[in-house]
Amino acid sequence: SAVEPQLAQFQRCAAPSPSVMSHIYAVGAGLVPFSRPNSGRGYQAMASGAARAALADAGVSYKDVGACVCTYNYAAPTAGQAALYDLGMTGIPIFNSNNNCSSGSTGVFLGRSLLLSGQYDVVLCVGFEEMDGGLSEPFAEKASPTARQFDHMHDKLCIQKEKVADRMNDFTSGIVKLFAEAGTEYCKRHGVGEEIFAEIAAKNRLHGQTNENAMLASKKPPPTAEQIAASPRLFGCLTAGMAAPTGDGAAAVVLVSERWVRENGSEAKAVELLGQAIVSDTEETFSNSIAALAGASQAASAAQKAYAQAGIRPADIGVVELHDCFSPNELLMYEALQLTAPGTAADFWRERTMVKNAHGTSFVRQGPHGVVVNPSGGLESKGHPIGATGLGQAAELISQLRGTAGWRQLEPKPQIAVQHNYGFNGGAVVTVWGAPMARPRRMTPLELEANKKYAAGWGNTGEFSMAFAPGAATLKGALPKDLRGTFFRNGPGVMEVFGTPLVHPIDGDGLVG
Repeated sequence: SAVEPQLAQFQRCAAPSPSVMSHIYAVGAGLVPFSRPNSGRGYQAMASGAARAALADAGVSYKDVGACVCTYNYAAPTAGQAALYDLGMTGIPIFNSNNNCSSGSTGVFLGRSLLLSGQYDVVLCVGFEEMDGGLSEPFAEKASPTARQFDHMHDKLCIQKEKVADRMNDFTSGIVKLFAEAGTEYCKRHGVGEEIFAEIAAKNRLHGQTNENAMLASKKPPPTAEQIAASPRLFGCLTAGMAAPTGDGAAAVVLVSERWVRENGSEAKAVELLGQAIVSDTEETFSNSIAALAGASQAASAAQKAYAQAGIRPADIGVVELHDCFSPNELLMYEALQLTAPGTAADFWRERTMVKNAHGTSFVRQGPHGVVVNPSGGLESKGHPIGATGLGQAAELISQLRGTAGWRQLEPKPQIAVQHNYGFNGGAVVTVWGAPMARPRRMTPLELEANKKYAAGWGNTGEFSMAFAPGAATLKGALPKDLRGTFFRNGPGVMEVFGTPLVHPIDGDGLVG
């Protein structure tokens, strides 16, 4: 018939390829509790413990892993091999990476890239850190990799070089001053009182109070904003209660291909990595903006790219784990991640509501769409074992999107999550995660280009925001008439949208007739 050539053409242009139709999922996550430095647990035991937990969660044996990415900053080369050999010696490639505080998310980026290459179906990402204390730069006798940033901070931005305290080294002092000055810069520019930083820190301590893996979890009442403001002053607007404590810990995530999900029937627990971008320093970093040097412009660029890949709008975001190394950075990220318009971060914070889940656990919802920021308690509560931080954020979001966060589960269960991880001179990484079989999503720009002749637009998202029931083959509800002719990315094996069969489905992708 006349339709056959058209269907054949559609099949050719919609066939999966690494650049257009490949989808990556997280099927397992695990971590060991984060703790103060010098815990004595050893990086090998922590890393292998987190890896075992992630593999068990995924239902995967280590012998089935095709490659591993290990991230850390304060251990010798090949520490990843030393840690993972406790799980077995299978001869697989093990990559070691460090990118300062964004190391963990960089590991996820590398793991995703390995899967997109088509060479592997299962990649294990493990981040760990065994720290002696605060931040530092090893190899002091060699040229500092952050000299360009600190020279700009001291010479161009006129931030003094002196140590914050005798107990702090120059590197830690410089980082403290940078984020303190970035917070003060924002407050002066937008007429915001600096008490907002203590309020944000108090929110994170509230969220982290019941997180069993958080360094600062406690059965005592969380500190108030007033108590945090009165804690020892570090520099400028920053007090000790507004800073994330460095520490020991490990976290791991198992990433898999779409083929693996389909062949193993893991759709109900597969959290899709919808989009991800990493942005290192640009010319804007070295402008007259202190916030830009602290990573705000990099985060904004990474968010724009990741959201475009994922095909989401900021209004779609239900939960965020962001890099609150210091509470002023959280305020800056409200705008960089497009949770609110430029200059309105304080308004986004003020528009907040305290809610409780069925277990009685309290959360703060912010902004007009009620997004929850740092339900884990953030770095300020969990602690900041540098190489593990990004993977710890991912583990939190994976559990929230699956609905398996226990006492801390957000209700209703979020469908779209955003993760932000930043490393000084390492880059900003923004990742978008989607709940298992969350909803048909818009095509990415690459998918749209490949299928533009057959896509009629997205339609009214408010009419089909219902989630798949775990293991369900179809969505429940009615198909809005204006969605006819729309291309849907449903997920492996799902051939219907609201009970309407897809035209010429390909692994769950296809047109609504």
